[in-house]
Amino acid sequence: MAERDQTIHDLSVEATFERILSRCQPLPAQPVALAAAAGCVLAEAVIAPHALPPFANAGMDGFAVHVADLADATPQQPVVLPVAGIVQAGDAAPTPLVRGTTIRIMTGALLPAGAEAVVPLEDAEALPDAQVAFHQPPSPKRHIRLAGEDVPADTVAIPAGKLLRAAEVGLCCAFGVTTVTVIPRPTVAIISTGNELLEPHEPLVPGKIRDANSLALAVAVGEYGAQPYVAGIARDTQAELSAKLDSALAAGANLILTSAGASAGDFDVVSALMRAGDRLEVWQVKMKPGRPMLFGTYGGVPLIGLPGNPASALIVAELFVKPVIARLRGLPATLPATVPAILDAPQKGSNRRHYVRAYVSREGNEYHATTRGIGHGSGSLSTLVRGNALLVIPEGSGEVAAGSVVDAILL
Repeated sequence: MAERDQTIHDLSVEATFERILSRCQPLPAQPVALAAAAGCVLAEAVIAPHALPPFANAGMDGFAVHVADLADATPQQPVVLPVAGIVQAGDAAPTPLVRGTTIRIMTGALLPAGAEAVVPLEDAEALPDAQVAFHQPPSPKRHIRLAGEDVPADTVAIPAGKLLRAAEVGLCCAFGVTTVTVIPRPTVAIISTGNELLEPHEPLVPGKIRDANSLALAVAVGEYGAQPYVAGIARDTQAELSAKLDSALAAGANLILTSAGASAGDFDVVSALMRAGDRLEVWQVKMKPGRPMLFGTYGGVPLIGLPGNPASALIVAELFVKPVIARLRGLPATLPATVPAILDAPQKGSNRRHYVRAYVSREGNEYHATTRGIGHGSGSLSTLVRGNALLVIPEGSGEVAAGSVVDAILL
């Protein structure tokens, strides 16, 4: 085990990231009812079964006309045409447009045969005896939506790999597509460990604290696009932890998150269980906060052991859990994007990478970062309430002076 410890212990953030991602693959695709597919990634392209629009129609309320009939129209000498009928949206077979007449038409209505343009209501003048005066000639196809101008028939309407948002779901509806093949949302099981933990609704007693991690991580997991499964609190025994992990497998978890118990102490049950089964791939990372994290598999399912301190747990989740969930969903998985931010105060570096909580504001084309009044305690959730960013202070950087530019992860 000692030789293996050298390959998994105290890895860099990048090495940890690559090792974790190499063990996680997108979930198998499956057909899903469209109503349940929002937020999933499309595994098979949607091919347009017909043109969209399926027929030429009016782009505005107005009058369908022959362009040649209005060729000589001017404000001083308007062309006056009789109204030969009206076409409402949904009418199936409008009367063809006869030269020398116009037809009143509503937005989305089927264009009468022979119509070459639509003149909007505001550009025409209604006259007595069902007549209309036109003061200028329209250009051909003006305010006409041609059949297939949005999506031609038998072409790719939505490519594979696209996240199904409101627009994609709406386009499927327009085509009558009610079932799509997607990569489903992963189920992420969440287990908090510790003899000291109470449920949030329980009254405080000496020596106990309420479990802040389970629901906080569940919210984060939901924001990352997965389905959280809160498995509950496991006390500091191997039997109770194993029972919770087995319940996560039974619930169909595609990823397991534990919090606390990942260090090397006598009661760190997560690391003890994972080391005993030779399941570890990563154990402790050169970062602050969050060094006591681990990664491995349990029952073939990826498991990330997060620190017990709530702020540290959420920071590690932002760095590693978020991209793992993206990978499982079939989306690009990368370390968080950063923006360059100017420091308002010096920051101390060390041999570990620091993720410093800060408040970042934009002033013109620049981002400015302040750490004043934010705090930095590993267990302090209020620091993430006050802050909106993590400043990345590279390992081995020494002191970074005020006015320096550093990378900032916007939260």
